[in-house]
Amino acid sequence: MLDSDLKISQWRQQRKKGLFHFIISHYFLGCLGFLGGKTLERLSFSDNDLDLLFAKELLITFMTLSIIIPLVGLFFWCWNERKYHRHNEKYNSHTTKKNYD
Repeated sequence: MLDSDLKISQWRQQRKKGLFHFIISHYFLGCLGFLGGKTLERLSFSDNDLDLLFAKELLITFMTLSIIIPLVGLFFWCWNERKYHRHNEKYNSHTTKKNYD
């Protein structure tokens, strides 16, 4: 099996799960990891504990990421859909052509 065939097969499985699952599984968990890393950095490299300014910074970062993450996920969903449809047109053109008889 070619590498592109494997990717298309994996994308077929991902499509069955849906867009929401794709965004959550690929990007939202990265967002939580980013916020956790930022918190650990603050705790380990600063003299004081979590203060109000840092809490506001975390809130703003989370709100920003909650807007950016779905947009990035939607972009990559569309990107993969485009590759999927191109692959189908190239290798399964008989199934995508319309019959005008």
